[in-house]
Amino acid sequence: SMACEKPVVVHFSYPDAYPEPPPVLVSKTPEDACNKIIQLLDNPDRARSLGLSARAWVERYHERAKIVKKLMEYYRDAI
Repeated sequence: SMACEKPVVVHFSYPDAYPEPPPVLVSKTPEDACNKIIQLLDNPDRARSLGLSARAWVERYHERAKIVKKLMEYYRDAI
């Protein structure tokens, strides 16, 4: 969803897994998730902005060429 510029509401417990946490709306309960989804539906500009931020974040941390380069570094180190 993030790669498709869609906002994401999720229970994400690993904000330190990346140099910067992903631009998602974190919810701890189903009720909280519903409220956040309703807020996004009521505010399409916020949803669009969050989606654009999500896409940019995915490009920074999951862009194919960067991943291939990192894998090649791992393989070189292993050899």
